[in-house]
Amino acid sequence: MAGARTVIELKRVRPGRDSPATVLREGITQLCEYLDTLGEREGWLIIFDQRPGLGWDERLWEQEIEVEGRTLHIRGA
Repeated sequence: MAGARTVIELKRVRPGRDSPATVLREGITQLCEYLDTLGEREGWLIIFDQRPGLGWDERLWEQEIEVEGRTLHIRGA
């Protein structure tokens, strides 16, 4: 589709440095700022969890949330 934009923010949970909750919170804030700047109402947040010892069942998840009229598609990987 001509002129369509997909807004995507990538974040990572680094072993020993980040908590998943902090990365999620920061990612949501950053994605919302990008959406506002671009005048978009929908975006994607992908979080790569690099902590050792996690299985795919723990790494792969999805969540859809609404934040002040914006739709955020959040995925864990």
